Amino acid sequence: MPPRALICDLYGTVLRVGPPRNPDAASGWEALWRAETALAAPPVSLEGFNARLHEEILRRNEAARRAGGDFPDAFQPDAAHAVCPELPVNPAALDRFLAGHARLLRTCEAMPRARAALETARTAGVFLGIASNAQPHTRHEMRDAGFECAEWFDPELTVLSGECGLAKPSLAVFRLLGEKLAARGVASENILMVGDREDNDILPAIAAGWQAKLITGPPDWDAVRAWVT
Repeated sequence: MPPRALICDLYGTVLRVGPPRNPDAASGWEALWRAETALAAPPVSLEGFNARLHEEILRRNEAARRAGGDFPDAFQPDAAHAVCPELPVNPAALDRFLAGHARLLRTCEAMPRARAALETARTAGVFLGIASNAQPHTRHEMRDAGFECAEWFDPELTVLSGECGLAKPSLAVFRLLGEKLAARGVASENILMVGDREDNDILPAIAAGWQAKLITGPPDWDAVRAWVT
């Protein structure tokens, strides 16, 4: 049965993650601070910032779990500002900074054949959405890979874990998207989840009554393209 909605994981599914383009991360870190803040030099090394940010996110997630949270995911901009108050207060400037920080760590490009499959789905009138364990800077990485997020994917069907506070494999993520699609007349059995992890993507999608396709490489996107036509 051809799906009426296609919900995508991002990293390892739509996006292929690789090493950073600039191997000199230290100089890139200094340049990022000069460009996005009033400081001439960063108050902490890139490695130090990464370690502090990681620990702060772990701390916030553990606190949320103790409070009864189901697979919580902390909002990275808040955590970043907590560990480094010198960061920009303006949300847009902080967003640019964290996008630049992510580029120092990795590059993202479109998974081969993903674009063709998604374009086929759009042409066929299939709703396109996202369910990804990701943060706001992910939209910049999507743009870097050639996807303007809001143009390719319906904003109302875009769920990033850092923004909603819930990470996959929480069934709440799938219920939320299922309810939004039900309001558009799309039954759960007409939703297709594509992702590269059986535990985070495939099993919870099946538990929600969706169809599911495991992406292990570019040829699997050819199967998705055939599935939606």
